[in-house]
Amino acid sequence: AERLSALDPPPIIGLTAHATSEERESYQNSGMSQVVVKPINNDNLKSLLRRYIENVEAPVPAPASQIDSEVIFDRELSLSTVNDRPEVASELFELLMSTLPEDQGQINLAFNNEDYQAMAAAVHKLHGAIRYCGVPRLGRAVDELESSVKAGDKVTGALDTVNNEISALMAWQQENPSPFATIDATDKIS
Repeated sequence: AERLSALDPPPIIGLTAHATSEERESYQNSGMSQVVVKPINNDNLKSLLRRYIENVEAPVPAPASQIDSEVIFDRELSLSTVNDRPEVASELFELLMSTLPEDQGQINLAFNNEDYQAMAAAVHKLHGAIRYCGVPRLGRAVDELESSVKAGDKVTGALDTVNNEISALMAWQQENPSPFATIDATDKIS
């Protein structure tokens, strides 16, 4: 394959915390070459960039939402999103756990008040916070809720799932107060 010439338009790679399939299509129709959803895995990003720089067909990285959806906490995922720095992963996880009850309360209050704009903002904030914490089940639930709120769909079922996943994560954390204290053979906890 030929390399891009100086006359070719440069590839545009968009970066976002969340994008529905309709939003991805819209971005690409507006001229973006690719849309990448955070968190970014360094190896996947290098592969994607190499595809455009070298014009080599490389597989497009799978979205983070395709991570094993049955896992409450995935230490390996958390570490990979912060370039294998346990101290950063631990700090982000502790921050998430300390703010989770307040975030949950804001989401539920906005829902009860039928203030979907405030709900969308609160869900988006939570969505950003969980991206670096290795919590794929909660991540999937928040993705679904954020998509429902954006689309104006009924959000009750998605909100129930988020509340259940928050409860499951908080219960898991009570039993595992220091998930980064030791590294053992089991990196994924169900």
